[in-house]
Amino acid sequence: MKNNLSLSVVTPRGVILETECFSVNLIAADNSLRTGGGSVGIMHGHLPAVIVLKNPSDVTIKSESGENRITVNGGFCEVKDNNITIITEKA
Repeated sequence: MKNNLSLSVVTPRGVILETECFSVNLIAADNSLRTGGGSVGIMHGHLPAVIVLKNPSDVTIKSESGENRITVNGGFCEVKDNNITIITEKA
């Protein structure tokens, strides 16, 4: 996949999702990003970031196979070197 991202979703029970995708959209908490929160889109080449996620937060994953959604119960999202790691209590 060209210009792809690696996405991992981790809970206390372990890694529940590992996939390659084109983009990820999620909802930042109101106190995150100095912008008051809201929708955040992540694509290939995104600057490094740590994002506090809204509880609950819908995560939309776009890949070759289409669009999928999961809901996470808050947590954090780290973006670095085209790798996205979401750490959450429950998904």
